[in-house]
Amino acid sequence: MLNACGKPVQSIIVMVIIGYILTVSGCIACLVGEVLMLKFAYNRGFGWFLACLVLGPLCWLALLGLHFKSTAMPFALAVSGILLAGVGRSMAGLE
Repeated sequence: MLNACGKPVQSIIVMVIIGYILTVSGCIACLVGEVLMLKFAYNRGFGWFLACLVLGPLCWLALLGLHFKSTAMPFALAVSGILLAGVGRSMAGLE
């Protein structure tokens, strides 16, 4: 069975399922990275924690510049999760 574009319907269904799986796994990876970043900010001081909650990425970049070794992994996990969720979203056809 073919759809209007001439592609088999089964391949489209598989693409949508893989897209949803990538989207969910990307969101989970991003959430874990953000929680680890907030945990580091809290250990640095309560002011850093509040600033990271309010000003988000700006404070993350500041923490990344000040403590690169400690914050590189959580920051990379959050960014890769955002990218993975974006790729999965476009594969699934979500808008």
